[in-house]
Amino acid sequence: MERRGKSTKVILYGAGTQNLRMVYQPLVSSGCQVDYICDKDKQKQGNYFNGVEIISPERLYQEYKDEPTEIIITARTPEVVEEIKESLTELENAIIYTFEEFIRAKKLNSKVKRFSCIMVHLTDHCNLSCVRCSHFSPLAKKEFFLDLDDFEKDCRRLAELTNGDVDEFQLSGGEPLLHPRVHEFPYIVRKYFRKTQIIIITNATRLESMKEEFFRSCTDNKVNIWISQYPLKLPYEELRKKLDSEGIVVTFGNTGNSAEKPKEMWGLPLKLAGGLDAKQNFDSCLCMQYIIRDGRLYPCANSAYIDLFNNYFDKQLPGPEENGVDIYSVDSVDELCAEISRPVPLCEYCDACNRMTPVPWCASHKTIDEWSI
Repeated sequence: MERRGKSTKVILYGAGTQNLRMVYQPLVSSGCQVDYICDKDKQKQGNYFNGVEIISPERLYQEYKDEPTEIIITARTPEVVEEIKESLTELENAIIYTFEEFIRAKKLNSKVKRFSCIMVHLTDHCNLSCVRCSHFSPLAKKEFFLDLDDFEKDCRRLAELTNGDVDEFQLSGGEPLLHPRVHEFPYIVRKYFRKTQIIIITNATRLESMKEEFFRSCTDNKVNIWISQYPLKLPYEELRKKLDSEGIVVTFGNTGNSAEKPKEMWGLPLKLAGGLDAKQNFDSCLCMQYIIRDGRLYPCANSAYIDLFNNYFDKQLPGPEENGVDIYSVDSVDELCAEISRPVPLCEYCDACNRMTPVPWCASHKTIDEWSI
């Protein structure tokens, strides 16, 4: 994000697990410094996210009332966004962006300078089958378990290119805890990325039954467990206590599971006929997740795992081999960043400018209209 002056502060408003990362990561990957994060939750205030302090709204209003400030609202619920906007009117020198506005205005996806976060699938399949899954996991026709040697080879190459300069490395899926050797992956990541935060993203359905070797690996490698919450009858508080007792930091994401605010699922529709403006979609995309798969780096989950969609529905949208950047064909992180900062062929089929209307969380019916128009 370009500054209007040396004194201009960039502040994110909202420290929710998922939305915060989806705003923070493209900002930092484009070379921007986030100065503070603001949240009204007193339990979050005074803590730090990737070294950035979380401050109270009162402190924001007191210290930055007359300061040049760019504030990005990470919340996405329209009512919450309007409430936050209203509360910020007294900050006379602030430019306020919504989640969508800052991506489209700044075109950060085209300005990658480093990688704040890299994600990998340990499995493609999952023991849940969520409607509109953004990683196409319900469509996986067979079980897949990432090979440890292949993963180490890619980690070694990424470390060579980035010099280990990655803030987060996310072990995901699918459901990663289905992998019979899940406990070995954090050791590999830590071997090549000494200072990187390692995160395992799980739906928590298997956490209680995991063996001691899994928890020991998390402790040895300072792994953060990110639990994606769904409307399931899981003992979330007991799981928190167990992880605390093991010395493992736990973060809860996917909020909105109460009767007053039921969990909803949204998505970016695939236009099967194609013909969309690839550059416009790329610049406007809110789903940038740099994903490593089979020696290629991808800008999003759609481009990395579209073969699951193609295979299930017998379609021919541009596949992973057309979309990714071969990490063994580039000579430097600058070259890798330049390559990943361009639209991929799938961008002509992914309507990133028009999100689908949210639907209540439920099991997928595996019909093509869940992902396409």
